[in-house]
Amino acid sequence: MPILSDFMIKHIRPFSEDGYNTFGNTQTIEFLAELGLDMNDILNILAAWRKAALADPRKDGDVFAEAANAVAQARWESLYKTGKSTVMFLDAVQLESLSQLAPGPDSDFTWRPKTPIAVAVTIHRKSKQYEITLGAAGFSGGTDERGWISHFSELL
Repeated sequence: MPILSDFMIKHIRPFSEDGYNTFGNTQTIEFLAELGLDMNDILNILAAWRKAALADPRKDGDVFAEAANAVAQARWESLYKTGKSTVMFLDAVQLESLSQLAPGPDSDFTWRPKTPIAVAVTIHRKSKQYEITLGAAGFSGGTDERGWISHFSELL
C-alpha cells in the first residue's frame, strides 16, 4: 500500500547505505522541491540524512537525535503541534516491507518487519527531551480513506 509523503517526511528516515539509496531517490528530491526547497537546501537535507543513515545507533545517538529534532521542529512550525514526534530509521528491506503493507482504508494496523527497527527517536515538544529506542519490533498506525499509510501511533 502506498505511504503518504507527509508520513514519510514526518516519521521515516533511512538507515544504512541501502536504506539511504532507497530513500534518497528522485521521487524524494522532487517532493522536497515541491515543498519549496531549493536544490541547496535539498542537498543539505540529503547530506544530513546520509550522515544519520551511516551512523552507529549504539555509539552515535546524538546524530539520530539531531536528525529527529530537525524533523520535529519543522513539523511543529510548519504543520501542527503534537505532544511528541517519533522518527524511525529504516533500512531498504524495511522500507520495501512497509510499502507492501495493505491494511485497507480507514484502518488501524500493526507493522512488524522481519528485523527490528535499528533506531527510533521520540522528541517531546514541551521539554525538548528525547528518547532513543534501539531494536523496536515495529509500530502501530493508521491509514486514510484510500488505504494509504498516514498515521503513526506508537512503537512496539
